[in-house]
Amino acid sequence: MKKNKTMENLSFFNETFSINNTSTYLLSLELEYAGYAYSIIDSIRNRYVAIKYVNFEKDILSNDYADKLKFMIDTDPFLKRNYKTVNFSFVTHKTTLIPKSLFEKKDIKLYFEFNQKLDEFEELHFNYLQNTEAYNIFAIPSEVTTILVNRFPEIRFFHQASMFIENTLNKAKNLKFKLPYIQINVNSEFFDIAVVVNEKVVLYNTYFFTGEADFVYYILNTLNQLGLKSTKGYLDICGEVSQDSKIFKQAQNYFPALKFSKLITGTEYVFYDVPEHTLYNVLNLHKCE
Repeated sequence: MKKNKTMENLSFFNETFSINNTSTYLLSLELEYAGYAYSIIDSIRNRYVAIKYVNFEKDILSNDYADKLKFMIDTDPFLKRNYKTVNFSFVTHKTTLIPKSLFEKKDIKLYFEFNQKLDEFEELHFNYLQNTEAYNIFAIPSEVTTILVNRFPEIRFFHQASMFIENTLNKAKNLKFKLPYIQINVNSEFFDIAVVVNEKVVLYNTYFFTGEADFVYYILNTLNQLGLKSTKGYLDICGEVSQDSKIFKQAQNYFPALKFSKLITGTEYVFYDVPEHTLYNVLNLHKCE
């Protein structure tokens, strides 16, 4: 499988950031196969005061998530500080959505294994999606959770789809014209897609892709299966994609109205050199309950 082109490292700190005030800051941390990202919010000023992305491939060749996580914590001085809250998102395609009416905590393994494989050293977590009235069940390597809890005892675990789905629904509700709303988030190995029609999430899925042709095909096929036209709705994209990337240029040929996602967090974003869609999931992670 050919991966999406890996993001370059980035690190920006606002002039108001204070290493001595982190106990009033909100840390949102995201780990994926290719790297890690975080955002830090000053809860008093209601402003993003730091954003960072580190690409593992230049520094660590291990395929083990625990090794990557240890490298991250050992080499980043800002992850040695204490924060007011810490939210962690694990980026993986291994997830299952269950309607609230069918959910029983004791059966989460059964639900998950309907369409996913639970590996020996993985553990299951779940998030309740209030606006969607569904539970998102996902797997994280046990060693990853152990390392994080030892470092941040009050940490809360999320899956990238939990934020992504809720955010997509909230954005659809705020649209002036109530047309279908489609949002895509590009990760290093796959992309997430969520579709909202009449203020209801009608689809969430992930697709591995090997190039721009596959990328466009999966989007077109998804819309076709739902009976939607690409010209009759809103289509936003976020994540590891830029104006000059091949997948964006190819997608624009089929979806002329394609736009980059905009934040609706209400928190001041001051890092104008980094388009807000780039770290979209981690920038929204603090809103998860």
